[in-house]
Amino acid sequence: MTEFCPPLNPDIPLHVLAPELVDVFEKAGFNTHGIAAHLGPQATEALYRGEPAAVEVATGRGTQMDLLIRLFLLHEPMPATELAKAVGSVLATKLVDANIAQTNASGVVRIALDIRSHVIDGANRWVFSDVDASVVDHVPGPEHVLGVGAASLSLLRTTPTTPVQSVLDLGTGSGVQLLGQIDSAQHIVATDVHERALALAQATIATTGAQHVEFRHGSWFEPIGGEKFDRIVANPPFVVGLPEVGHVYRDSGLNLDGASELVVSQAAEHLTPG
Repeated sequence: MTEFCPPLNPDIPLHVLAPELVDVFEKAGFNTHGIAAHLGPQATEALYRGEPAAVEVATGRGTQMDLLIRLFLLHEPMPATELAKAVGSVLATKLVDANIAQTNASGVVRIALDIRSHVIDGANRWVFSDVDASVVDHVPGPEHVLGVGAASLSLLRTTPTTPVQSVLDLGTGSGVQLLGQIDSAQHIVATDVHERALALAQATIATTGAQHVEFRHGSWFEPIGGEKFDRIVANPPFVVGLPEVGHVYRDSGLNLDGASELVVSQAAEHLTPG
């Protein structure tokens, strides 16, 4: 029924809808701490191990939190009436129209994007990305946009967050690294060659209320021309391989470790003195 990594509806921009959805999440306590408290330690651990059965047992009471977990974390197919009960009928209709919630002829819906809370730099943040294969049995396609993984979290922990005037996020993906810099810079530019990634990153940032992030489409440093920044952050497609692109997030199209070489060799040209 569901096409994970669905085409986004340009008439209903995701970044416009995102704050409304996250407002519902916040009021329901559907965040990292609230989910853990609701599930209990065993079911929470099962959730992060990718074992949905234990989570289903812990969310069988039909409360709003139960429905949100089953819809948005387990991506369980449910009657459209349950989605309306979880987020309200008006917003449920918008999610269907935006192709975030996909429906079939029987009125069964399934959430086709991953919209998940993470604690980043001490704050609850919501990241919009495509659904991975940890809970749902599917194979990510070439256009897949990654969410928050171990590599992302490791980079977040080691990247400086001291105050600066400007930051460049090179290859922003779903906007994860932006969240670590959102309170550190007065102006941020985020680039990506993948337009779908930029749309998801815009939704991620829209939920923070930040107005100082500019998104630009293009390859590597091309979108910034000769501009210079006080800090550059990047988590590029660093997989060493052949010069071909099977998945945009993983393969640079450059031979071997050409992506890492390009970033390291050209970054200095775009850093302000000092």
